[in-house]
Amino acid sequence: MTLDELRASPAAVVQVADVAELLEVDPRTVLRGCEQGQIPSIRVSRRVLIPRLRLLAMLDAAEEVL
Repeated sequence: MTLDELRASPAAVVQVADVAELLEVDPRTVLRGCEQGQIPSIRVSRRVLIPRLRLLAMLDAAEEVL
């Protein structure tokens, strides 16, 4: 998944694997970031889902810093 695809997506949430692909990191790194509160997430039973709009806001804020 690319950042443009993420922005164009109508989905409310994104899966950990898609965020890992976008950030070019291992999915376990994304899960660790979710557990530590660095990446916004919602836990539904055993699944970890990432709210798309909150992720985009986080990424946009990071771009402004750079």
